[in-house]
Amino acid sequence: MSTYASDIDNALQVVARQAENGLNLKDLEESTTFEALDALSKTGMANFVVTRFASGRYRFRWIASPHIMPAGEQRLKEIHGE
Repeated sequence: MSTYASDIDNALQVVARQAENGLNLKDLEESTTFEALDALSKTGMANFVVTRFASGRYRFRWIASPHIMPAGEQRLKEIHGE
């Protein structure tokens, strides 16, 4: 499965919401794909690690603060037309 920029943008928005409102794994799993989260984690726009278990469930862990890096903040502004 290919992960497109729009998938990564969506994952960034979901992760930013999680950083702001507190982690909700159910919302995370329902709002984006593992592949998009994995790709986002490798961009340097957010500080987290995501792992998928054989059951299909995710483990999501923040690894540093700030959770959303300056590049991620800038991309969020671009997405929202700011």
